[in-house]
Amino acid sequence: MRLKIASKKVLALLGISLLIPAIGAAQSHGYGFIGGSMGDPPGGGFRYGLGGAWSIAPRVTAGGEIGGVRKHANGMIGSGNLGFHFREDPMGFDPFVTGGFSYARLHSANGFYVNLGAGANYWFRPRVAVRGEFRAYPGGGDLHSFSEIRFGVSFR
Repeated sequence: MRLKIASKKVLALLGISLLIPAIGAAQSHGYGFIGGSMGDPPGGGFRYGLGGAWSIAPRVTAGGEIGGVRKHANGMIGSGNLGFHFREDPMGFDPFVTGGFSYARLHSANGFYVNLGAGANYWFRPRVAVRGEFRAYPGGGDLHSFSEIRFGVSFR
């Protein structure tokens, strides 16, 4: 009798643990991008990276990304952001704004930046979109400002 109760609890716990990622996956999207940067320090550099965003409220997302920059030397930039999507439609044009904090480890300057961006996804399939975005990293103190234009693919 105890074995049946224990096995039912294990099965129930296993079922719940399988549902949680499925629910999260339905409310999230990931993306990959490539692009170019302008300004110092990585001005004229090649940018690339991967990121993800999760819905925290209707049309509001929280996410993060990590990517690299290639110019005269390699660098890395990691960011945490909040985003606002102007439409809830799962298909078609999906404009958004984003902002957050980034840490950049670049060949000539390392430090924390604020980042501000705007862009759009175009969902031409239920799970696949093309993505375009402009993002600026205002500097301060010894950190130089820079910006980038990105293109990529989003998926959910």
